[in-house]
Amino acid sequence: MNRKGFAVSGILYTILLIFLAIIYMLLMNFKNKKNLLDQLKSEVLFNSKLCEEKVGQTFTFDYTGDVQEFMVPCDGYYKVELWGAQGGNAKYSTQYYGGLGAYTSGSINLKKNNNLYIYVGGQGISHAGTSSDTVTQNGSGYNSGSGDGIFYASNSNGGGGGGATDIRLTDGEWNDFDSLKSRIMVAAGGGGGDSHKSAPSYSGNGGAGGG
Repeated sequence: MNRKGFAVSGILYTILLIFLAIIYMLLMNFKNKKNLLDQLKSEVLFNSKLCEEKVGQTFTFDYTGDVQEFMVPCDGYYKVELWGAQGGNAKYSTQYYGGLGAYTSGSINLKKNNNLYIYVGGQGISHAGTSSDTVTQNGSGYNSGSGDGIFYASNSNGGGGGGATDIRLTDGEWNDFDSLKSRIMVAAGGGGGDSHKSAPSYSGNGGAGGG
């Protein structure tokens, strides 16, 4: 083969290699896209199945004395129910009970991976007896409740108010101003009971938190 023929053959061979390389890259790109589409399809099916499994499921948050976080598992409407905390009881000679917290409910459209912050109110502290060493029972009044109530050794006892239960869009301490401004639903706590020795007509159960 002469030099001219060799040069032409070399150019054609180079063009063929480039063509094959382009074909290979196109095939690999197609394969990668197909794998990506299959993966996305699997994720969509998985998420759809996940959302179907969540339908009718209840997410319950009990009192912990701190903020709790809820991450929305999938898009949809959610029914929200809140109960405020009961007020503390009071007993001097006769026991009177703290009022029940309010109940409220509503429906809200939420998007997947949004966060809600739950503040569950604490029951007000109860008082009973005639000695300050023995009157304090479990309770906290967390989230705006009055907490420990009052104790007068020679006259009366008063239970602490129950804390509110609310849902917010911004977390923080329960009394943080910016967090409080972001509340979207609130159920008030109940009032504490009141038990008098010298003026029993003033005694009574605590008022309910409302409807």
